[in-house]
Amino acid sequence: MDLLVIPSDSFCSIVQFEGKLQFYLITFSFEFAIKNSLRQELIEALHFIITRASIKIKLDEKEMLILSLIYKVLYFVTRDPAVSGNDNELHGISFNLFMYELRLIYAKHSNDFALQFTRKESLIIRFLTILSIHYRKQHNAQFYAGSLFVTAGYLNQMVKEITGKTVKKLIVETIISEAEKLLEDPHNTVSQIAEDLEFTSANSFTVFFKRHTNLSPSQYRLSAMEKNKTR
Repeated sequence: MDLLVIPSDSFCSIVQFEGKLQFYLITFSFEFAIKNSLRQELIEALHFIITRASIKIKLDEKEMLILSLIYKVLYFVTRDPAVSGNDNELHGISFNLFMYELRLIYAKHSNDFALQFTRKESLIIRFLTILSIHYRKQHNAQFYAGSLFVTAGYLNQMVKEITGKTVKKLIVETIISEAEKLLEDPHNTVSQIAEDLEFTSANSFTVFFKRHTNLSPSQYRLSAMEKNKTR
């Protein structure tokens, strides 16, 4: 009935146990977590991903039941060849269920392990929080550094140390992820999306999108429509 958070690059071994022992193991990359969960309502769950300290939380019966059900959904989505190879959206949706539950667990148990987060980790969480709120309008790393009262160089150094990515890279990936979601809705024109994401023009948005995806917005939309037809 325990939730164990094990940082990446950790070595673990079972020393002793009594009776039956069952593990539900979920592993994922930081990139996948950020791409699928960087939104304001899920930021608290990212504490579990940012921390480099091990965390152990005793779950109640309801929490354990919900996590075990979510695990079964994740297992099916990742293990079934018919699903795993063709529908990344299902990966994101099922992972979001997992993150929503982690958010609730964090809110309930945060006082038990709040002191385990370092100043660096706290800074990254605050950066991701501000990014999740302002990424549509603020595309410049200097804005986020100023909001956190640190230099852009220092913020970039800390973010890269914890996440392996630069501040600019995370900003770009967040904008691209949102742009892809908007493009998948045929009711959104490219001009509307450019305006929503605070680009100066549809052309500047198209140049930005193609630079980072190797596809124009129209090409991406067509590809997304073709995928939907084959489901």
